[in-house]
Amino acid sequence: MGVSSSSGSVSFSTPYAPWLNLIEPWWKTLRSLALKGRRFEDADDLTAAISVATRYWNERRKPYIWRKMRS
Repeated sequence: MGVSSSSGSVSFSTPYAPWLNLIEPWWKTLRSLALKGRRFEDADDLTAAISVATRYWNERRKPYIWRKMRS
């Protein structure tokens, strides 16, 4: 659903629907492994933290079982 005008358009989406976006589980993992509670002085520190978290995750990977939460 959306609204259009000559100056642009606005699209409306649900505020929280992780089953609609396959990247959401990865963002949750990345936040918990690399970003949560940390402060980065520069982009190199951030990149290093993401690299370490990604390496950790890949070494301990398991198949992702896709399921929608019950209401």
